[in-house]
Amino acid sequence: KEPAYPAATFTRTASSNLISSPFKMGARILLVGCATVLIASAVMWIFQPTIHYFQSMNVNTMTPSDYTLYDRYSVNEVKKQPVGLSIIVPAYNEELRLPIMLDEAFAYLNSWAESNQNTYEIVVVDDGSTDG
Repeated sequence: KEPAYPAATFTRTASSNLISSPFKMGARILLVGCATVLIASAVMWIFQPTIHYFQSMNVNTMTPSDYTLYDRYSVNEVKKQPVGLSIIVPAYNEELRLPIMLDEAFAYLNSWAESNQNTYEIVVVDDGSTDG
């Protein structure tokens, strides 16, 4: 006598190999996940020095009122005042003329600062003079 329900016969085809069992599919997903994590870790390890460099070069976000100066002759901190005027003096081979110009500039700027309640700074830039 033949059984009421004949035994199922399975045939393998190319498409059935891809999902032949849930275990193999889970193993593939796990393998792809591990490979992704490994590649991401390698990329971060390679670029970590670059990331650290750019983080250390961050833009200073302090406001001028946050700056403090240290008086080298005392232990007191001095709050830096905002500068009303900055004068930059290029001084390439100007050893003889620079003191005369600075005396005149200081005389004028001191009277200007007192009358306007402003501050000023003079920056002398010397880029390789041969006169000292």
